[in-house]
Amino acid sequence: MQHNLLLRGGTVVDGTGAPAREVDVRVRNGLIAEIGAGLEAAARERVIDARGCYVTPGFIETHNHFDAPMWWTPTLDPMPGYGVTTSINGNCGFSAAPVSDDPEVRLEMVKIFSFFEDIPIKPFMDALPWDWRTWSEYKHSLQTRLKFPANIAAYTGHIAIRLAVMGMEAWDRVARPDEIAKMCRLLDDALGAGALGLSSNLLDHDSRDRAVPSLVADDAEFGALLDVLAKYPGTTFQVIVDSFMRMTAEASVERMARLCAPRNIRMQWVGVPTYAFQEKLRGPLFAQHERFKARGLDFWTGFHHLPATSSVSFLSSLVFAQSNNYVWHEIISAPTEEAKLALLEDPAWRACPSLLGASLATIAVQPSARAHPLRLGIRLRTGRRLTGRVCDPTRCLAPIRRACSVAARQRHPLHHGSEALAQEPRHLPRVVPRSTGDWQHQRFRRPRPDAVRCGRPC
Repeated sequence: MQHNLLLRGGTVVDGTGAPAREVDVRVRNGLIAEIGAGLEAAARERVIDARGCYVTPGFIETHNHFDAPMWWTPTLDPMPGYGVTTSINGNCGFSAAPVSDDPEVRLEMVKIFSFFEDIPIKPFMDALPWDWRTWSEYKHSLQTRLKFPANIAAYTGHIAIRLAVMGMEAWDRVARPDEIAKMCRLLDDALGAGALGLSSNLLDHDSRDRAVPSLVADDAEFGALLDVLAKYPGTTFQVIVDSFMRMTAEASVERMARLCAPRNIRMQWVGVPTYAFQEKLRGPLFAQHERFKARGLDFWTGFHHLPATSSVSFLSSLVFAQSNNYVWHEIISAPTEEAKLALLEDPAWRACPSLLGASLATIAVQPSARAHPLRLGIRLRTGRRLTGRVCDPTRCLAPIRRACSVAARQRHPLHHGSEALAQEPRHLPRVVPRSTGDWQHQRFRRPRPDAVRCGRPC
């Protein structure tokens, strides 16, 4: 049953760039019917006093990875509580469809989600019905089995397509023409069923330091897939590039622009970096952005508009996955508390250089009174003085041992993405995967005009 609403006296921010204004908003059958001052209530219309509140279109969460977690968290928590009415998934080349008939190959995509997005493997494998092989079948399964409080939109992932066609060889070699043709058919299936477009990944290496399969693809493969995309006006090619580790972003963006521009493909690329260590790339990438604008290309640049917030623990891989710090990832992968502590006590392990070029012989342990009791803030010593107490691990193991012990006793195995620790759950708790929705896309983020949110300003 649709409710008719009259929101009175709220501060309307309509998403068009117009100044905020205090007006009334009438909603009929789920759509905005009227905006104005002093609107009179109609029959069977619920009146909401919105004074002191912002009234806005629903927010679009432009970068999610709920492709699998929506199956065990169909409430999409916490997004609806923050006014999100549309969730965009299938980003970064990661998607739950298409998939291979081979369970071993299917597990490869699941492991990628687990390593990069801290999505636990156990419910990923068990809670999903896996009654699809193509993206269109995945969409049908979602629509018939689940009901959501927000709109769901998604890309189909290049990595998923590659694995579905090439199997385990997707990690190692370029595709043959017949394999590229099969990939194109899978992409055509997805776009025909309403996928937003194709997402790809020119950034990541997995937990074994292997380049993700999309990094192995050659221009012939990209070109053929983009030819399919060009047949569907309004679709998008979304790609993440490396401005974090190997610093190949500038060349990758230029390569993708060379392929997309003559085909009139809309490209969303992430993005222009903002951290101090990325300063050398910031200028060249912003210059690319300006050149694309000057040429009138349908390219949309991602900017990190908020500083990243990282929760570091002995159980989760996400922070270390994003920096490819495989030295510390050995701690994450160690299956037991004693195995983790043995590594921390091992002088040879502590002397290993990390990808940051720093010795792990000294670390900073910085417990926070505001932090979750199961987490300790661990930072690498990189030559600068760090806030907090810097010490040798052999003298800091007491708080570390306590943290591991508390985590082992209290933390449910499904709340992290470590395969070794996600075994035999007793129930399926509410699991909220991390989102990277703090990527704002210039000229891209536009709220839905048919959704209303009233909430007090923070």
